[in-house]
Amino acid sequence: MYNCYTPRVATKTQVSTLQTNSEIQAQRKKDDTGPSPARSESFRMDGRAYNQLRPVFIDLNTVSHASGSAYLEMEHTKVLVAVYGPKARQDVEFSDEGKLICDFRYSPFALRARRPTGKEKGGREGGREGGGGGGGGPQRDEERAASRTVSQALEASVQLAKLPKSVVEVFVLVLQTDGGEVGAAISCASLALAEAGIELFGLVASCEVVAFTPSEGKREWRVRVDPTAAEEGGEEGGREGGKEGGVVGLALMPVSGEVTQVWQKGRLDTRGSERALEMAADGARMVHALMRKRLLTYMEQEGGGEGGWGGLGEMTRDDRAMRAQDEKHPESVDGDVK
Repeated sequence: MYNCYTPRVATKTQVSTLQTNSEIQAQRKKDDTGPSPARSESFRMDGRAYNQLRPVFIDLNTVSHASGSAYLEMEHTKVLVAVYGPKARQDVEFSDEGKLICDFRYSPFALRARRPTGKEKGGREGGREGGGGGGGGPQRDEERAASRTVSQALEASVQLAKLPKSVVEVFVLVLQTDGGEVGAAISCASLALAEAGIELFGLVASCEVVAFTPSEGKREWRVRVDPTAAEEGGEEGGREGGKEGGVVGLALMPVSGEVTQVWQKGRLDTRGSERALEMAADGARMVHALMRKRLLTYMEQEGGGEGGWGGLGEMTRDDRAMRAQDEKHPESVDGDVK
């Protein structure tokens, strides 16, 4: 079993930089010399452009005893997912479709970096009264809500009709959090399901954005893709936000164009919500490109091939077309995949 807390160092064959530093700097320079709205949006605390993802690291088969597993790291947000099943359901009579169960938890050391609120203040750092803490007790309210969000986002992608009287269990553990952990968990869980050989309609990719107005009374919405915890900064659009704003997340199956889940924290009007969803969808497509590239590399390394096993081997015609188009006209994608 690989050490899940210290991911393996990527070899040269695993690393694929989709956008070089010089290209990133050139894009930032272009943004900074553009019109005023683009100029104001291009400045972020970590130096990224407003529509740029954090560096992404993806590893597969990280938990040896699981049916499938994946590790996803978006800079300081780190998520580990293990999938078990499909296995027979013992609690109900025969059912035509299978069932997907998701358990989302923050690790105790991830909780120490977060500030508990409301009912979460019951115990010390996710202790007994407060619950949660990497499976050491009942789930906290936020963990239960995240479990439902992840489960609903993934259900549409799993071919449950082919799993009668079966259950697939998905366990999500957030090792470190710096914003966007729910979106990262959805993407990582979809990778783990594919690695487990579960038949899927397509990969589900997710991205969160933060939207805010620069000052009270202004309706000029600014959106930033893949925000850090400092940029999220609560339900008022982050530390730079005014009285209105929030965080919007979206889960998307790009192969079919189906949106499988949307969630929001904060207050946004119709215009702000529309722009946030558009940017979140663009971010999800970028994440999907990184996910698919890593899966195809993994298949080649494992010798699965196009006719291989389960969720990886049975690529749809649309996915093959997307792959051929990428090889013919490679796109510039923000973020690095390893």
